Amino acid sequence: MQCGRYVDRLFVNFMLSNGFTQCVTEPTRENNIHDLVFANEPILLSSIRVSTPFSSSGHNSVDFDLCTDNMTQRSSSPTSTYKTYLWSEGDCDSMCAYLRGVKWDDLLTTNFTSDSILSAFCDILNEATELFVPSVIKSRKYKARRTTCPKHIHKIQQWL
Repeated sequence: MQCGRYVDRLFVNFMLSNGFTQCVTEPTRENNIHDLVFANEPILLSSIRVSTPFSSSGHNSVDFDLCTDNMTQRSSSPTSTYKTYLWSEGDCDSMCAYLRGVKWDDLLTTNFTSDSILSAFCDILNEATELFVPSVIKSRKYKARRTTCPKHIHKIQQWL
């Protein structure tokens, strides 16, 4: 087995087993998708766009907006917990059956603004996720540390 293929398989297996989704769907260099954006909760990306290359790069840049309105703020305590969904262990058939049973017409006729429609839609998806995708609670420890930029970013800042 070639080293590159082995590393590729490790990478793909890691992403799939941890519930990550590759969100870039348009070519970023010629006809290929070389630039990737992964998310374990793709609904948090409100938009993702392939646009013009940055500087003299041969790759198009990938711009995305991250929805952070409803995300929990980092706790001031040194330890916090968060929920991770185990997407690879989810019951897709049951979730599909559940979503097929939703009266989507009612959702559209009882919500009169785009915000309320989106909110109702997300509520249904969140409920389906809670019902059919197992999750685990993990803890995270935060260390107080000084934020520093990588050297190449520091150089760019000096040019500005």
